[in-house]
Order: sequence, then structure tokens, then C-alpha cells
Amino acid sequence: MPSQPPRRRISPVSIDRLSIKQSIDTELALYNRTGNMLALWAVVGICARKGLPLPPGVRSRVLKIASKLLKHADDNTLRARELVADIVLGTRNASSGPSVFNEYQLEKRNAAIVARVRELLMQDLAGLSGGKKVLPGHSRTKNGRGSSKSGVTRKSRAEVPELPAIRSQTAIYGEVAKEHAVTPQTVKRLFEQDDREAGSFSYRTIRKNRYRGGIIDI
Repeated sequence: MPSQPPRRRISPVSIDRLSIKQSIDTELALYNRTGNMLALWAVVGICARKGLPLPPGVRSRVLKIASKLLKHADDNTLRARELVADIVLGTRNASSGPSVFNEYQLEKRNAAIVARVRELLMQDLAGLSGGKKVLPGHSRTKNGRGSSKSGVTRKSRAEVPELPAIRSQTAIYGEVAKEHAVTPQTVKRLFEQDDREAGSFSYRTIRKNRYRGGIIDI
């Protein structure tokens, strides 16, 4: 049967090495959302390769698994080998439905799609903040004539835009859809679902707080 979200969520780790922290936190977020044990085994692998201690929540879960396996050995449980997969993967033997491996692969793909959309959106947001891009329908004049106090004016025939316009979210959805061989509607659904759960860190909130009439205030 499909994995179920755990009753107790595991908190993000506190590690100074940002890239490792991001890798571990990504797997923990996947586990908290789905309960897929492969995400926790991924954390075990990361920590083992980097020589790091297991996060407390992961350590306690792995300890339970080890205890169950050893108990079957102590009790001489009949056909114990057939129970190993369900114990290690946190599953129940089922004759139908997606496997825990397919679920994990799909969740990783979805997370990559969301991360890529957010990366492109934030690149455009940063470009506006740094004056490297302008919103569609706006341009910066080279000599500043006819510009507003902020230096941003509406396009006219005499003006030649110096900076590229940002992409719309729809265009970014299409770009990411091509990269991952899915439909733009799938990309849009996945990103908007994730963004709704991001709270104050959502792209909508960040953009709303920084967007001011054609430029980004920082």
C-alpha cells in the first residue's frame, strides 16, 4: 500500500555546510510529506558518506528497524526473510498499487520541478532588484530623458530598451515542462501547491513585498 505521512515530523537539521543541509532537508521534507522510507535511507547515505551523525528523528527510526530485525532473529521467526522488505521500507505487503520505489522517484521528480520553477522566478526577481531586467511594458532610457523619478518609463518609439524583460510565470512553466517532459499544467499545479504551503517564504509573498510599479524595491 502507498506510504503514509508520519505521525511525528522530523525537523530540519542544523549543519553549517549549506549544500549538505539542503540535501538532507530536502529528503526530510519528502519523508514528512509522504512517509516514504527511501527518503530516510537517503539521509542515512548522505550522513555516512560525509561522516556526519544521523539526525535524532532518523536515528530513532533506524533504531526501531534494527530492533525489529534482531527480534526476529532472537525469536527465530518463521519466514522472517519475507518480512524484511516491509520492515526496512515501512510498507505493508500489497498485490497492487505503486511501489515505494516508484513513489519515491515521482516525488523526487516533482521536487526537482518545483525547485527549478522557483530558481527561474527568483532569478528574474533578483534581476529586477539589481536593475538588470525590466517588467514587460517598461524600459530604461539611456539618457534618462522623459523618465520618471525611478528611471522607469513607458515604452515609446524613441526609446530603445537596454535591458531584457522578465519572463511570465506561464513562460517559465512551459520552459520547465520541456526540461522534464511533462505538461505546463503539471508544472503549474505542482508549483502552486508547494507555494501555498510555503507560508511567508512563498514566491507570491516575496514578490508582493518587493514589487512596486515596474521595479523591485530592496
